[in-house]
Amino acid sequence: MKAFCTVKGLLCVCALFFSALATAALSDVFPADFVALPAGQMAASVYLFESRQEGTWAKGHRLGDAQLSTTVAAARFSRFYRIGEVKVAPVFVLSSLNIALSGNAIPANVARGRSGLGDLRLGGTVWFIDDAQNRHYLGLNLTAMFPSGRYDSHELANPGENRRRQGLMLGWVKGLSDNLTFEAAPEVAWYGSNSANYPGNVRLDQRHTVSLTTYLRYRFAPQWLVFVGAQANEGGETVINGLAQNNPIYGRRFYLGGTYLLDKDNGINLRLAFDATPLTGLKTTQEIALRWISRY
Repeated sequence: MKAFCTVKGLLCVCALFFSALATAALSDVFPADFVALPAGQMAASVYLFESRQEGTWAKGHRLGDAQLSTTVAAARFSRFYRIGEVKVAPVFVLSSLNIALSGNAIPANVARGRSGLGDLRLGGTVWFIDDAQNRHYLGLNLTAMFPSGRYDSHELANPGENRRRQGLMLGWVKGLSDNLTFEAAPEVAWYGSNSANYPGNVRLDQRHTVSLTTYLRYRFAPQWLVFVGAQANEGGETVINGLAQNNPIYGRRFYLGGTYLLDKDNGINLRLAFDATPLTGLKTTQEIALRWISRY
């Protein structure tokens, strides 16, 4: 009986954590991500994320003292091509994560620290509007994430998820004035099943999620830009062995940051983020993201 209760408790916490990990859009959009570079150029970005989350939350109320601290290092590469009348850019992303858990709500038999490679991300964007003179772009991105990262069914949080994920995102960039630019990126994401190696030997499914990320950025000097942004996320209810967990996501995230351009081909982004109180899952109380951008 004790073993059964331990497994059942772990499944409940795992369901909340899976819900929480999906509160951000599948593709984390930064300002100018949908600005198309000239054909023949390559773009490389290196990211460092530091985030803290607390929970878990259910129906807007906190149900424990669980805390999750995550460090993510990632590299993103793309190359731009002209095919007929449109521009395309395939994208490759690889990441490494270090995860630390704390709080009395975490089961005693669960490791408090995990690290390793995240899931491989492959995708590409095609632009239907590519007007650099007027800073007007419209691109469609398809991203797929493959279960290549480190995963252990006996652990609560893992760098990998042991399931495939895919998302379709539309990115729109529009210059409103000489120095003011608006960006919007709606996305819908679908999730494969974690059926072979989920805690308790059960099948985990997740319903699709929808998100909208927006930014407003302003150039106040030739090398300096500042931006504010927001992200809305909904959907993503988890289903365990065919039983819906009644834990859909309803999250709101806010961004503040800036960009410093070292020269015409290199720049640095600094972005701060935090969540409003979620209905379900974990709440991001602090996220700091640093990104180096280079094109060549």
